[in-house]
Amino acid sequence: MVNISIEIHTSFCWLMYNFKLLLTCLPSKLL
Repeated sequence: MVNISIEIHTSFCWLMYNFKLLLTCLPSKLL
């Protein structure tokens, strides 16, 4: 059970990191 929660947490952090990266990259491409 602990392993699964850690996996979910890391994947969520990775997702949020990519989302922030996307948010910072998109405006510069639009401009």
